[in-house]
Amino acid sequence: MKRARASFDDTSITEYEEAVLHVARGDVTSSLECLERHALRKANGAHCMVVDPTFEALHRDPRWRSMLERVGLPDFRALEISVAGRRLIKGGKPDPRGRKSNLRRPGFRGQVN
Repeated sequence: MKRARASFDDTSITEYEEAVLHVARGDVTSSLECLERHALRKANGAHCMVVDPTFEALHRDPRWRSMLERVGLPDFRALEISVAGRRLIKGGKPDPRGRKSNLRRPGFRGQVN
């Protein structure tokens, strides 16, 4: 990270981008710290960390949910998603009845409960 910061001015690399580098190196603690700083600054794109697949490995860490609570971001894995009254996802898991989701269908206008 020091080498990257030395190559650019100090503001060129955001905490979000630094967190991506930490995830790639397998440093969960540093990644969570960077994301928290980024979100607390209300920085541009901070809300994206919740859905960014880059950070999926962090979701298994119990510190992920507590960090989201501290910065005021939702944990979408805890939501129930339904379409036309049919439950598709609850708690981040597919419906146990095996129904397929329509979430990727063009023109989808479902609701999130």
